[in-house]
Amino acid sequence: MPLKRGDESAKENSTYTNGGKNESDRNQYAEAIENTVNTRVIMADFEIHTTPLEKISIDANSLEILLDDVYENRYKIFVSPYQSVKIITIDCVSSADYFNEYCFRDGRYHRHILQIENSGLIEELKKSGAPASFINNAKHFVLPLQEILIEVIAFELNVEGVK
Repeated sequence: MPLKRGDESAKENSTYTNGGKNESDRNQYAEAIENTVNTRVIMADFEIHTTPLEKISIDANSLEILLDDVYENRYKIFVSPYQSVKIITIDCVSSADYFNEYCFRDGRYHRHILQIENSGLIEELKKSGAPASFINNAKHFVLPLQEILIEVIAFELNVEGVK
């Protein structure tokens, strides 16, 4: 279940302490939860490998990402058309920016495809003059890879196995 900004029960019920056991660490963690966006995991059974060996191809109409899952099977993530693609080095983002409780389990971070609900990026695109029919049904996807984070605004995202 995704956490929502200001979800007080998340602060009270959380047992994750980011490696620390003191009150200060717990308070920092609770504050990080409070400042996160509302995310949800899509395709919970698909987990991206910690070293996904990604290959990214972008053209004017499509985005294709080849990567490995946790079982070292190769997959293609394909988006066409997209409205926006943003690639950020992982050093410039915090896991709290894209927090979902499901990703933090078994004492480690699991990489899943996320969807941001009520996306600020989609709102920015709407304000920039994008036609309503073009952006109203768009979704904000996030792919946390090893060294980069990819954000995609698109109608849908497809994942298929590669032989």
